[in-house]
Amino acid sequence: MHKSGNKPDVALKSLWSDLSNAGLNDSLLEVPSISTGVQTGYGPVRLALGLDSELRVLVPCGEDTLFCEFDSSSRLTVEVVKYSCNGNKSLFIDITCREEALNAVFSELADEILRRLSDGKAPAEAVSGTISDFKILLKADPPASVSFSVVLGLLGEWAVLREMSRFGVNPADCWQGPWEQRHDFRAGNLALEVKTTSRSDSVSVKIAGHDQLLPPAAGELVLVLVRMEPVSNGRVTVGGLFGELINAGVKPLRLRAGLAELGCLDPYADEWNRNRFELQSMSAWRVVDGFPRLTHKEFPGGIIPPGVSRLSYVIDTTHAEEFSITSDDFTKYLKRMIT
Repeated sequence: MHKSGNKPDVALKSLWSDLSNAGLNDSLLEVPSISTGVQTGYGPVRLALGLDSELRVLVPCGEDTLFCEFDSSSRLTVEVVKYSCNGNKSLFIDITCREEALNAVFSELADEILRRLSDGKAPAEAVSGTISDFKILLKADPPASVSFSVVLGLLGEWAVLREMSRFGVNPADCWQGPWEQRHDFRAGNLALEVKTTSRSDSVSVKIAGHDQLLPPAAGELVLVLVRMEPVSNGRVTVGGLFGELINAGVKPLRLRAGLAELGCLDPYADEWNRNRFELQSMSAWRVVDGFPRLTHKEFPGGIIPPGVSRLSYVIDTTHAEEFSITSDDFTKYLKRMIT
């Protein structure tokens, strides 16, 4: 039997904090825990802590769950266990985060499990499906250091994504930047390539690859230059933009997956937010015949010279003024990409 309960409207981090700091326990369960209020049909989902303060989620379930297999690892353990509650034994899917660095991801995983349970999913299905969707995040390793250029590039792409989110349609699926695709955004035969600079007066764009400015087959490509100026008290940060995008309805899982590709496990972590910026401007150009660029078409016979494996060059956009598009036309192009 399964029935949905209330929507998960509790702050999970706050509940775990209550357990940790105040030792709050609102049940007779042998494991100190606190209810989320979300029902599975076998009781409310509960949050708990391990012996070393590991974050845990206890999902009440039925006997049929004993025959289910879950994707468990050294970072995330999942097992079906029985705990005593007021003298009776109850079954739970016990999900435990084994790495503190993954706490932020685990919190979102727990929230997604609660959402799926509230939508009527059975306990095993909600847990296994969510873990599968979060697999790439749970396997990500943080980099030894976070480079200025990676943060700058991410913020430039997210600034464009924020513009897309104004149309009330989720645009995250067309974001390709972290996955090293040819273009940073792709929707059908429409594409965007985003370059970001920390100089407010920059007119130069560095292109990496001989086909980076080649539009999709029978499609269109727009090049965008985002100018972000480093400011000690700047309003643009990774954590700030992440929150804005989520509030605008952008899928958090897609954003998290992109961050994981960059080695970011927590968009609010200090190392990803020590650099702050102010958005100065965006400029855009249609990349069509005549635009200053290098592709394989510019080489004799359309063939890159033997021995040339990597090509990068710089465009002076003052020589591309005839291809520039207005802010209104840029907005219309973004809207076309996601509608």
